Amino acid sequence: MDKSKAGASYLSGPIHRPDPAQVRFFDEVSTSTLASVLDQLGLAGVMLDISPVLRPARCVGVAFTVKAEVGELGSYRAEAFALGDVVEATERGDVIVIDLGGRKVATWGGLAALAAKLRGVAGLVVDGGVRDVDELAHHGFQAFSRHVVPLSPRTRVKITEVNTAIEIGTVAVAPGDIIVGDSTGVVRVPYDAIEEVIEAARRFNANDARAFEAITKGASLGSALHAIRKAP
Repeated sequence: MDKSKAGASYLSGPIHRPDPAQVRFFDEVSTSTLASVLDQLGLAGVMLDISPVLRPARCVGVAFTVKAEVGELGSYRAEAFALGDVVEATERGDVIVIDLGGRKVATWGGLAALAAKLRGVAGLVVDGGVRDVDELAHHGFQAFSRHVVPLSPRTRVKITEVNTAIEIGTVAVAPGDIIVGDSTGVVRVPYDAIEEVIEAARRFNANDARAFEAITKGASLGSALHAIRKAP
């Protein structure tokens, strides 16, 4: 049985962060638009089966990644789940992204939500579970997860890596990627493709706006969509 204590040695150095103006651009972009844009660009990024815990939902920020492992009750010392270290290492506007391998164990609850909210963390994405949903709602903390489950992480979960490459389902996430979540789901925009995604999203939104106007003026859905397909 692994009783090793987690120290702070797993905490990495500073994240290579995108320009704040790039992050702000995504404040007004839906995950549905981004999913279409990523398809056009041949990029993966939609985190399937990761859902908002609360609705309506809106979350945009820089990925602060966490890798954890799960065992049976008593597998690890309680200190191995050093979530306080994680929260204290974040910066305002970060989105904490936790890879728990999809396991049905909570890694986040009401106290963590309060601490993160006060620190300015924009939200949470976890390929695992969260609990204390009423408290998350009270604190107005945006969370997206695969499961909602009351099962405690204490002695079941050990944090092993922070700010390294992880996977949420089939989507790779690196520290510094942009995370966008809304009531529909969650999307990752890779750091190296941010400008390309921004330009494609601008075109997509412009075409969408033209189709919206055409439909409100009496055009059929088919003709409006045909016009979009012909647009540059």
